Amino acid sequence: MLSRRREHRSDPEWKHARWSYANGLTAGRTVIAVSLLGLAIYDSSHHLLVLGLAMSWLGDMVDGHVARAYRCETVLGAQVDGLADRLTAMLVVIGSIGVAHGSTLAVAAGLTVWLQFGVLDHALSAQFLRFDRWSPDEFHLDDEDAWRMNWAPLAKIVSNIPVGLLAFGGVATWGALAGAAMLFVVRSSGSLRLLAGLTQRAPEVTPRQDSFATGSTTRARWEAEPHVTIEHNRDEARVPASV
Repeated sequence: MLSRRREHRSDPEWKHARWSYANGLTAGRTVIAVSLLGLAIYDSSHHLLVLGLAMSWLGDMVDGHVARAYRCETVLGAQVDGLADRLTAMLVVIGSIGVAHGSTLAVAAGLTVWLQFGVLDHALSAQFLRFDRWSPDEFHLDDEDAWRMNWAPLAKIVSNIPVGLLAFGGVATWGALAGAAMLFVVRSSGSLRLLAGLTQRAPEVTPRQDSFATGSTTRARWEAEPHVTIEHNRDEARVPASV
């Protein structure tokens, strides 16, 4: 239930489009989140830090849902969405250090979170361009293990937890440090083959013409396809029977 293994159902004409409804939402939620996080850094406000991150996460869910619902996912949108997430995480790191008045723990946790989410995760996610996919969500077509570890819905939630703990600060900062360090080790050990080019691009599968509409076999397509027949010998007469 947590897996999104599906044939890509967005309209192919949108793939290389420069703008879409979802991209507009991504730009809007980025402006709102960056504004709130900028105020949080300026005022050293813990509450604004949490609110800015929450707005970024909420907008991330909304623009993704709109892109899939209206079949307008774009390659540019996937890139901008990823960059918006890294920008948000970077501001959370800076803000958390400011709220903690530059404590050693806050600095160590912030650098570790940025190394895991801002560097490793971004480097891995950007590889979808090399495989000519729509987004990292399609990596299961090329590397099942890497997809399950990095881009399955549950993996995405786990990846963002250290950033959230960092925004809450206090005792949660220890959790952010430990979680980011663990994720960096586990994900790098299982996914660096993407960066090393050891994963081979899977052959392209052309979806059936009616798969966008229903995703199932229709009567019209069934009638157009050849049928298998079984012949029985009965009193030396051959009687065909369709299956």
